[in-house]
Amino acid sequence: MIVLITDFGLSDPYVGIMKGVIKKISPSSEILDLSHRVPPGNIALARLFLEQSYPFFPAKTVFVAVVDPGVGTSRKPLAIRAGDYYFVGPDNGLFSFVETVPATPKQVVALDRPEFHLKSAPGGTFHGRDVFAPAAAYLDRGIPVFRLGSFQDGIVTLPGVSVRRTDWGLEVPLVHVDHFGNLIFALTRETLERTVGLSSFSLEIAGRSVERIADHYDTREPLVALFNSFGLLEIAVPGGNAASQLSISSLNGAKDFPLRIRIRE
Repeated sequence: MIVLITDFGLSDPYVGIMKGVIKKISPSSEILDLSHRVPPGNIALARLFLEQSYPFFPAKTVFVAVVDPGVGTSRKPLAIRAGDYYFVGPDNGLFSFVETVPATPKQVVALDRPEFHLKSAPGGTFHGRDVFAPAAAYLDRGIPVFRLGSFQDGIVTLPGVSVRRTDWGLEVPLVHVDHFGNLIFALTRETLERTVGLSSFSLEIAGRSVERIADHYDTREPLVALFNSFGLLEIAVPGGNAASQLSISSLNGAKDFPLRIRIRE
């Protein structure tokens, strides 16, 4: 099985071309789409989607991630085996989480063997078609990862978003605004319990406050906070759109609207 995640969108033929390349090399491969609506160049969000999603797929799944603003530069194309899973894409921080995957063995190769690339491909700015799709197809056919390129010691890692401690509590960055307008923040229940403990607190964002953490969306409160299916704190409007109500039109526009968790004395 091959799973694709890109920032290509669906109005252009890029995703379809990648699937065509895979099928020419490995006609029996099953191809699934994780997402093609990652905002252009948003490596951090693609990394989050991958990290939260891969454990739900069968062993030997090959994940192809193409969010690649540095395509054509000196950044390396990679194939990684991490335990039961494979990851293929640019070495730009997309696979930072792989370092924490409980995996043995863990192998990283640079995709530098042209015999496993697409032959006679025009241009040098579509590695999704020319390098990553062929590598995924060969892996899904059973070609060992070490045959695709030369081993390298490590990968590029990017710092994750973090919770900031303050005199009054916590400041938590927003990491995603989903299709429903729900606001997803970089805070797990474990981190909240470890930092706030049994203290009473309120959640504040864009001039609005929430006084408790709910278990589900079916509440009568106009604004609800809960830990979602990713295990991350989410602010939602039951039956509505939190981003719209709080005038947060996009993730970029939300950087000035962190969630504040204010601890009461």
